[in-house]
Amino acid sequence: MNATTYSWYKFSNATGLLSTGSTFTPTATQYALGSNTVYVQASSGNNCSTALLPVTFTVNAVPTNLEVTGNAGIYCIGNSVLITPSATGGNGIVYEWSATSNFSSLLGSSFVDANGNLSYTPGSSGSLTYYVRAKGQGGCLSDSKTVTFTVSNQVSNVSVTPSSPTVCFGSAVTFTASATNATTYKWTKDIQGVNVIGTQSAITLTATDYVLGSNTIYLTVTNAGGCNATPTPVSFTVNAVPTNLETTGAQSTYCSGSQILITPSATGTGLTYQWSANTNFTSLLDASFVDAQGRLNFTASTVGSSTYYVRALNSNGCTTAPKTVTFNVNQGVGTLQVSNNGATFCQGVPLLQVP
Repeated sequence: MNATTYSWYKFSNATGLLSTGSTFTPTATQYALGSNTVYVQASSGNNCSTALLPVTFTVNAVPTNLEVTGNAGIYCIGNSVLITPSATGGNGIVYEWSATSNFSSLLGSSFVDANGNLSYTPGSSGSLTYYVRAKGQGGCLSDSKTVTFTVSNQVSNVSVTPSSPTVCFGSAVTFTASATNATTYKWTKDIQGVNVIGTQSAITLTATDYVLGSNTIYLTVTNAGGCNATPTPVSFTVNAVPTNLETTGAQSTYCSGSQILITPSATGTGLTYQWSANTNFTSLLDASFVDAQGRLNFTASTVGSSTYYVRALNSNGCTTAPKTVTFNVNQGVGTLQVSNNGATFCQGVPLLQVP
């Protein structure tokens, strides 16, 4: 062929020149979606030209507006990931996912479902990045979109000590929690987690935090990934404490050899009374000082100031605060004797005397 020039036309009447040269690469402004026809003519230097030759080609749409929905950003091990892509640009669009930006390998059916969704259950923690693209008719590909999320470990092995303790009203009770993969602790009065009473691994409850009888609070443990353990109920029992402890019969001063009898009383059921010579009740007075009714009951023998402490104890082991009983024991007068007791005397002769 002796052609020296080539002319590409938009129309079959050799008008609408598009390009010259043996190669023609049409731009987006020079074609339309679907079937297209251009015309090429070869000419020689002697003004001889071929007839116009129609050249047909088909232009398929490239998917556009690629978006993804459903990415939670943070997932827990064992929870399902379901991220849905969507794009516009014609029928028959499919979606390809890859762990590499160049799509050198595609994720298989264990990660991507039949609808092109990223759908799987992660089994390990870490930050993960995937790439998705839409593919239309003729294999036309959209730009890829990056999808990144974090998978965190589940909180596990939640434990609370002590377990189901019993306390006396007014006493503090402390619970200490531990868990695997935990970063935050939340103690609440309700299982919904609304009424928060503590945010540390340990919590101490006082009388304003509980009621008599059975009590339950709840512990929710989480980690930085937001992976929460199921709220753990923490139960404990609060027993009543005897009240209104009083003593009667105490005198401020006794004489040695006299009987001491001091009676305690309090409000409550199944009460007994404990006496001690020290405030912490490390040792209790025995039966030589305290009778079966719980009264301080003994014969004074030691001269000086004496202090004792008494408390009421109920059947649940709850005690009142101690009450202090203090008195003095003075030296008593010795045995009284009279000489010539029972003798016979003459009037006016005083012979009775105290030795």
